[in-house]
Amino acid sequence: REIVTRQGGYIKVVSEPGKGSEFSIMLPTK
Repeated sequence: REIVTRQGGYIKVVSEPGKGSEFSIMLPTK
């Protein structure tokens, strides 16, 4: 998480009970 935020990005988490969680890591293009 620290590496992502240092690069100007963010982590998005979507959780659905009984199905699991989806993690998306977004980083800016350089």
